[in-house]
Amino acid sequence: MPDPSPRILGGLSEAIEHYDALILDLWGVIHDGLALYPGVAECLANARAAGKKIVFLSNAPRRASRAVEILTGLGVHPGGYDAMLTSGEVTYEYFVARTDPFFAALGPTYLYMGLERDAELIEGLGYTRVVDPKDAAFILNTGTDDFSQWPEEKRPVLEAARTFDLPMVCPNPDDIVVRQDGTKIPCAGLLGQLYEELGGTVRYIGKPYGEVYARCMEVVGSRKALAVGDNLDTDILGANRAGLDVALVTDGILKITLGLKDREVPAASTLEPLYAETSARPNYVMAGFRW
Repeated sequence: MPDPSPRILGGLSEAIEHYDALILDLWGVIHDGLALYPGVAECLANARAAGKKIVFLSNAPRRASRAVEILTGLGVHPGGYDAMLTSGEVTYEYFVARTDPFFAALGPTYLYMGLERDAELIEGLGYTRVVDPKDAAFILNTGTDDFSQWPEEKRPVLEAARTFDLPMVCPNPDDIVVRQDGTKIPCAGLLGQLYEELGGTVRYIGKPYGEVYARCMEVVGSRKALAVGDNLDTDILGANRAGLDVALVTDGILKITLGLKDREVPAASTLEPLYAETSARPNYVMAGFRW
């Protein structure tokens, strides 16, 4: 179980000796979709030089190969880490295998919600995308149509889908992510929550749910792994449930929601209510993923 009093770290080097591997979130820890956070490249290089295995575990609703392309474009090349695992990749595997009862019961047509760049998630698997809920057997939800659209704008189509009792597949349980400039971007998890409020059935794939951690640990191959994330509801809670030590980075989503300054770690009195609210507690807290 996590220590009741999380240790404040000035950088990863203060704790890295206790671990064989790192399990790293992407958005909010490594990058904000547009650029790396300060100090990330150096931290990754130093962890690699120290002989630590590096695995990225992301709630990105896309194939791992696409996440690799994006990360490479931001300056982190595949040779600098060991593996990439996304919630989208695990979702894809479920669609391919069709052994899970939920996925085995899905019909051949689906209503898609999300960015067009993520629509390729299940292309080539024999499913047909439709535009009218009455023609669909299920919903594939990777998010809103663009980063400026919020879930409430999708209420009419969700209400129509609920009329036909369509199950929803949501390969990103996150509510929001943030840019370094403070811009908030809605994620698929908010659409899933709205659909549940309407009485719909949602299958979430990703952190904090166990299947992505089971898959991740197959890749990591060591229980002496440290997870690092910025979201208490997903990254920290998921690691807690998986029995992993975890570090909370406050330069990501908490910087915006708590109004923090750059490199500011909030006082324990500020964080304790958040731990209680989310039932998540880190072993460590640090401003950012820095060495």
